[in-house]
Amino acid sequence: MKQLDFTLSLIDKLTRPLKQAQASVTGFSEKSQAAFGKIAVGGAGLVGVGLSIKGALGPAIEITDALNAAATKGIDDSTLQKVAGDALAFAAKYGKSSVDFISSTEAIRSQVGLLTNQELPAFAVATNTLAAATKASGAEAAEYMGSMYNKFSSYAEKMGRVNFAEQLAGKTAYMVKAFGTNMGAISDLMEGARGVGANYGVGIDEQLAVMGQLERTLGSEASSVYESFYQTAQDGAKKLGMSFVNAAGGMVSLPEILEKLQARYGKSIEGNLKAQAALDDAFGDSSVLIKQLYGNVDLLKRHITELGSNDGMKRATEMAERMANPWERLTAIWYSIRAAMGLTLLPVLYPLINKMADAGQTLVRWLKLFPNLARAIGLAVLAFLSLAAAGAIANLAIGVHMFLMLGLRNLLGPVAKLLGLNRLAMLAGGAATAV
Repeated sequence: MKQLDFTLSLIDKLTRPLKQAQASVTGFSEKSQAAFGKIAVGGAGLVGVGLSIKGALGPAIEITDALNAAATKGIDDSTLQKVAGDALAFAAKYGKSSVDFISSTEAIRSQVGLLTNQELPAFAVATNTLAAATKASGAEAAEYMGSMYNKFSSYAEKMGRVNFAEQLAGKTAYMVKAFGTNMGAISDLMEGARGVGANYGVGIDEQLAVMGQLERTLGSEASSVYESFYQTAQDGAKKLGMSFVNAAGGMVSLPEILEKLQARYGKSIEGNLKAQAALDDAFGDSSVLIKQLYGNVDLLKRHITELGSNDGMKRATEMAERMANPWERLTAIWYSIRAAMGLTLLPVLYPLINKMADAGQTLVRWLKLFPNLARAIGLAVLAFLSLAAAGAIANLAIGVHMFLMLGLRNLLGPVAKLLGLNRLAMLAGGAATAV
């Protein structure tokens, strides 16, 4: 009994300080864990608030950035405000990006240098309506409009730049519908012809109709064949004993040329080897244009008439409305609502944010001028972080302790008791507590 009392007393004296230390560490661990929990909740709340503010003001910030970028092209504030309003209305109507609409004005101003600030908003509406109708971006449509304006600048200046843009949007929509082509292909065809049609007095409607017809069978070679034909047309007519010049000294239209040839060789030259040989001799390789269009004069005339109909953007608008996706419209409307609200808040928030940024800039300058101050702030930050690290280490230590105790109690304890080694079990528990 004396030996047992001595053993129990010894164990009690050894374990009491350890239990007190363990209680102290455990209490510190629990408090630090609670502090970390509050930090996590607070941090998550701040992140959530930040993301919410960013989500609410994001559309307005994007639109403002786009307007500022457009302003670098010399567009005045009143014009930009008109463009911004048109962009939001356009996005809601067709489900497209209002930022893309605003950004297109940069390309438009770059492509059409003579365009005034008063003309720009209407020109942008025509350009982006065409983009919506053809599933293109505003920048692509702006590049196309600029390219076509430069190819038909005299015609555009004569009829008015905005009217030209609206008419071209309708004509292009018809080309897409009638010939299955696209803006890029049309622009490339006109580029490949190198302005030969305009040089010979051929109007835009006839050029588009002929290019559309030829592209179906000749592809990208249509423009080179078109150019080659007009370069050889007058000499070829002389070889045939004919004239393709009107009373004013200009070239007659291509349908008239075809009708003159039909009057000599008949409505069709299929199988007429003599007529084909005569055309080859007169026009060389460009005779392929005559052969491709020979039997389609009425269709060509109808396309020219349709392209020449003065209906403004009616066809482009109708096509854009059919292409509009209801879900995209809803998304665009929600975006426009947030943008409209945000645009009223940014003039109030930006001065405050700029003041905060200026204060931060001043602090950075002070830290550079006074390195001791920067060192003191750094040491203070490290001290606070060290306290936080102590709490983290305490939690880590308690976790390791719980892991070890679980293993020792669940594995070594039962084994020791099973073998009758009660003292070994007690020592194992004491060792785990000490660790």
